Amino acid sequence: MKLTKKIIAAALAGCLSLAAQTSVATDLVPYFYTWGFGNNAYQATSLMQAKSQAGVDGATLAFGISGGGCTLGGGLEQTINDPIFNKDVQQFVVSGGKVVLSFGGASGQYLESTCSEADLLALLRRVVTSLQIYNLDFDVEGSQLELPALNNTRHHVLAALQQQYPQLTVSFTLPVMPEGLPTGAMTLLTSARNAGVNINVVNIMAMDYGSGYTAMGSHAVSAMTNTQAQLKTLFPTKTDAQLWAMIGVTPMIGRNDVSTETFTQADARMVTDFAKSKQIGRVSYWALQRDQVGTGSLALYSTINASNYEFYKIFAAVKGSSSSSSSAASSSSSSKSSSSSSVSSSSSSKASSSASSSSSASSGTCNVWKEGVYYAVGTVVTYNGVTYTTLQSHTAWVGANWTPSATPALWNVGGRC
Repeated sequence: MKLTKKIIAAALAGCLSLAAQTSVATDLVPYFYTWGFGNNAYQATSLMQAKSQAGVDGATLAFGISGGGCTLGGGLEQTINDPIFNKDVQQFVVSGGKVVLSFGGASGQYLESTCSEADLLALLRRVVTSLQIYNLDFDVEGSQLELPALNNTRHHVLAALQQQYPQLTVSFTLPVMPEGLPTGAMTLLTSARNAGVNINVVNIMAMDYGSGYTAMGSHAVSAMTNTQAQLKTLFPTKTDAQLWAMIGVTPMIGRNDVSTETFTQADARMVTDFAKSKQIGRVSYWALQRDQVGTGSLALYSTINASNYEFYKIFAAVKGSSSSSSSAASSSSSSKSSSSSSVSSSSSSKASSSASSSSSASSGTCNVWKEGVYYAVGTVVTYNGVTYTTLQSHTAWVGANWTPSATPALWNVGGRC
């Protein structure tokens, strides 16, 4: 019984340590119409084309909804079933691109309303394992935001899925006002937290406020600020830096169907500057295909672009934003480690020693670090003759160049095999 308690306590400490660490940079992942793949009406007909034309290295694929009963539809099914689209997505990931798979949206029937918990779990498991993409987003809005049964189904499934795949990240894309999240959105987040879901990002839709709202950049900044304050009430043990790292923002670039709302290039610069100063977790926008020169349908154009990918290039400044909460968490972890026991103190000493002494201090036979492998927290490997220990669970994507020596947020020098 005492041994069991020790194991549980150790596991809990590991979970808390992992939860305290945040992303090392702000992700820029604009929405990409999956139904627009290969459509020459858009400048961006594929992810790899967007990458070659504008250096795009992140995208949110929209959307996954019911294709009839508990089957995947809405466009996201093409990432699995269309060999050309599937190859494009895989090449994008291998080249270092980040992909988020988004479910839900403003229209269509949500999978949560057509699937049992067991069936939804099986469906999501097939999606993430077939694509080897472990970033899921759930865009919940409109009347579906107010349905507790849907929330319960989704959140039970996500908690189970994260237990099976520790590297799985979950974000919720939610409606917002400049004053913050509405009651329904807060209820959803509370439900997810209580179900045991590790919420990585709360992505607010900084748009569709209604008539009378015109200063879109300022309203987005207010919405982020007030949402961060609301998250503090849900996660009181998190630091301000950790809460900012949970914030995502998604404006609709250019003109909106709400005629008074136009998100300009100046608004984009304002949001970029604020996001960078606060080191938020995610910046997105609706949508990459609209980020092109032209006038006409709002599904095709922002209508205000002076050049193709103009908004992406403005927002790209956030990608150099590093999170300070990781270093704070590492410092806290090091402090706890040095005070808990002589073994922990020895480990901390090794972590701060030179590479050669760390390597010689290791014992046993370590696996050599390789790309394409999933590494759980605490895994010890060797790389170029030096021993490293994993700080965060992650997959070393092929082509991402996440070598232990180049990613101190993921690996610590030292360890025993």
